[in-house]
Amino acid sequence: MIKGMRIVHASLPKEEINKISVEEFSRKVAECHYNAQHLEYSMSYDGESKIFLFQTKEARKIPRDFLREYLPEAHKRGIFVFIYMNVHWANKLFIKEHPDWVQRLADGKPLTGLYGGEGTSCCVNSPWREWIFSLIRELASSYDIDGIFFDGPCFYLGTCYCESCKKKFKERYGESFPIKEDWLSEGWRNFIEFRSQSIDEFLADANKVLKGIKKEALLYMNSQPLSPFWINGRDNRRLIKHQDILGAEGGFIYGKLMETPLWKASATAKLLETEAGGKPRVVFCALDHKPWGYPLTEEELHLLISATVVNGANPWIGYNLGENGKASQVVEEELKFFEENEKYFVNSISEASAAIVFSKSTANFYGANMPEIDFLVDRPKEKAAKNFMESFSGGYEALLRNGIPFDVIDEEEIEKGRIDKYSLILLPNVACMSEKCGEALKDFVEKGGRLVASFETSLYDEVGRIRKDFLLNEVFGASYKAWRGKSEWDLIKLSEKYGKNLGIERLNLPSPTYQLKVGKRDGQVVAFYYKQMESRYSPFPELSLDPAIVFHKFGRGICLYLAGNFAGTYWQYKFKEYQIILGSLNKEKKVILENLPSSVEVIIRRHPSLPQVTISLINYTGEMERPIKKIIPFENIRMKAKVNFEPKIVRALNLKKNLSFEKENDYIYISLPKLTHRETILLEG
Repeated sequence: MIKGMRIVHASLPKEEINKISVEEFSRKVAECHYNAQHLEYSMSYDGESKIFLFQTKEARKIPRDFLREYLPEAHKRGIFVFIYMNVHWANKLFIKEHPDWVQRLADGKPLTGLYGGEGTSCCVNSPWREWIFSLIRELASSYDIDGIFFDGPCFYLGTCYCESCKKKFKERYGESFPIKEDWLSEGWRNFIEFRSQSIDEFLADANKVLKGIKKEALLYMNSQPLSPFWINGRDNRRLIKHQDILGAEGGFIYGKLMETPLWKASATAKLLETEAGGKPRVVFCALDHKPWGYPLTEEELHLLISATVVNGANPWIGYNLGENGKASQVVEEELKFFEENEKYFVNSISEASAAIVFSKSTANFYGANMPEIDFLVDRPKEKAAKNFMESFSGGYEALLRNGIPFDVIDEEEIEKGRIDKYSLILLPNVACMSEKCGEALKDFVEKGGRLVASFETSLYDEVGRIRKDFLLNEVFGASYKAWRGKSEWDLIKLSEKYGKNLGIERLNLPSPTYQLKVGKRDGQVVAFYYKQMESRYSPFPELSLDPAIVFHKFGRGICLYLAGNFAGTYWQYKFKEYQIILGSLNKEKKVILENLPSSVEVIIRRHPSLPQVTISLINYTGEMERPIKKIIPFENIRMKAKVNFEPKIVRALNLKKNLSFEKENDYIYISLPKLTHRETILLEG
C-alpha cells in the first residue's frame, strides 16, 4: 500500500461511458497529483441497478468492460485502484426483483425514499450478502484490482424488520424484535447491538472472501463520522478489525453552514486516529455543498483538505476531473503540498498533551441529536437537554480558541489506559460512563492529571441507566442531588479570587442553559447559582447556596466540575468567560502564539523515531460569514514551542523557507513572516 494516499473519486459519465479514453482518463488522474482512486464498477447514479462495468454473470447490462481496459493504464502511472462498490443504495428495481433483500420498516413495508427518490437499501442479513460476495469473487479472480471500497453498508433509521433479521434476532436473543423505540428497554438495546453486530459480521465475511483470493488487496468502507453510530449500526472500533484503512465523511458539508463547525474535518481526522489503532485514515472531502451540489468556495476547500493532511490523515476528493474551475486548482495545490511533504505527515503521531472525549456511549444512549450525514433518511426532533453533540462542539471550540493542541479520544482509549500522555482531559457532558472508564479517570487525576467535567458527566451507566450519584463524585468533590431546571435569563456568580486567577473581570455571568443541583462534598465552590428569577425583568436575585462550579484537588491532580451544560451553552452563545473556564486547567503549554487570533487551530505532531516535530496552524479567520469567501492572512507572527530536542532547522513548509529562531529557557522562539490559510513549521534535529 502506498504511504500517503491522495485519492480521487471521479464519477464516470453515464451517457458517455463508451467515449472515455482510458489513457487520457488515467493521465488526468496522475497529472492532478492523485496516486489512488475509487473506480466505479457499475453505473449507479440512481442506486445500484446491475448495470456493471466488468464481466459478470450478475449483470443486467454491461455497456463496457471498463475495468479490464482501465486498470493496466492506471497501474502504468502508479495509481492504486480501489473498486467502488455501492452497498448502501439500491435502485427501485431491487424491491420488485428481490423483495427479500431490502431493508424493511416495522410495519413490514420496504424502505424507500433514499436521497428523495424511490431507491432502497439491501439488508446485510439477507441473501443479498451472498450476491455481493459473489461479485467480490469475480472481481478478485479476474481483474488486477488493488482493493475494494464499500460505500456503506448501513442500516437506515427505522429498519431493519426483514424476515432474515427477524429470524437471526430470534435465534440470537430468544425473543422477538422490539417494535417501538425505548432506550431503557433491554430489548431495544439488544436491537441496537444486533444491528452493529450484523454490519460487523458482514464486513468480516467480505474481508475473508477478498483476502482468500487476493491476499494483498485492501478493503475499507465508508465508516461512521463524528456522530452517534446507533443510527446506522457502524461502530468504527469494531469495524476497523476487518479493514485496512478507516475512512469517514468529515469533509462533507450539509445544510446550514453557520451551524457547521469550521473544524469538522480536523475533528474527524483526530477521532479516526484514535479509532484506527495505527492504521491509515481517510477523510472524505466533497467539493459541493450538500444536498444541492452547489460548489463550496475555494477557501472552504483549502481548509477541509489542509486540516485533513496536517492531522495525519489522507484526503479523498469527490468531483469530476477538470470540470470544477478554480476548485480543481485548489485541490491540486493542496495535493501537491501533501505530495511534497508527506514524509512529515504520514506515520506521524500526535504530540498533544490535552484531549477531549467523544463519548460513543453518550452519543448513542443519552439522547444525542442526529447531524446530517449521507446515510440518514429522517431526522426526528432531538431532546434539547440531552444534546451531547452540542456539548462536544462547545468543548472542542473552547480548546481550539484557547490555543491548546489536543486530541479527540473515546472511552475505549481511556479504558485501555492510553491516557498517561495527557495532562488535561475535557469531559463535555460525558453522561454515560462505564465503571472501568470511571476508574481509569479517577486514577488519572490521582496521579496528577487535570480534569474538566461538565453537566451530567458519569451520572448514567454505559447504556444510559441513571445512577443515584455521579460515578466520579469523589473526583468532582460534589454529589448529584436533583435537576435544577432550565435557564433563559438566570445568572451565576464567580468568587472574586477565582475570577481574578483566571483574568476574568465580570463576576456575574449568564447561567448555563440547563442546570443541576449538586451538594458540595470536599471540593471548593468557586461559583454559585443565583436564585432563579420569575422573568428577565424581575428584581436582581439573591445568591443561592447551589454550587455552579466546584474546584477540587484530588490526589496529586485537580478536577473542575461545572454543574450545568457549560460546554453546550458555550457552543450556543460563545461567552468568552466560558471559553476561559473550559480551558483553564491547561498547564502544559507546548505552543504559544503571541499575536494571532483565537480562530487559528494548532496541531502538533512528531515523528515516532526521529527528532522531528511539526506545528501546523489552520487559519479559520474569515469575514464573519459562511461560506468563507476570504481568509484573512497575518504577518510577522511570533510563536514559541517546547520540544525535547535541540532543533537544527526550523522551516515553514508552505512558504518553503527556513525561519530564524532562538532558544530561551525551555522554549524555541520562532518568527513566522506570514500565515495564509495554512502553515506547517518543521522543527528538525
